Amino acid sequence: MLNLKYQQIVSKSLNNLNIAKARIAMANGDLDLSRAYDALKEGNIGKVRTSARRAAGYYLDALLLFEPNEYYGTHFMAHLRGVAYDTSIPKELRQCASDLIQRLSDLNLSGEEALSCANKIIDYCKEKLDAYLG
Repeated sequence: MLNLKYQQIVSKSLNNLNIAKARIAMANGDLDLSRAYDALKEGNIGKVRTSARRAAGYYLDALLLFEPNEYYGTHFMAHLRGVAYDTSIPKELRQCASDLIQRLSDLNLSGEEALSCANKIIDYCKEKLDAYLG
């Protein structure tokens, strides 16, 4: 009985820790998204793309706390690659991830398109995270 109670306490503590980590990751994602919009106003498309990628990556980081997937790697570019090849993810989001990971010289992705792709991935993550964060 004591062992079960201990396991429940540990499980709840780990869940609370994951919730806190997810909220921090989401806040960092929001900050990078804001940087991307600022860079768009400045006409710095490279920074828009980088910040958009990072923003989506932070939200994917948050989701991976609750839905781990070894194929999504440990950094934002690997997370985006994971989305691009994950057939359980809607096709539109896979295409967005694929577009975001392309080199600027390989794909002429505008700043607006990069932001749109990042926002679609972020919205997907937010929807799924609602179940965990309440």
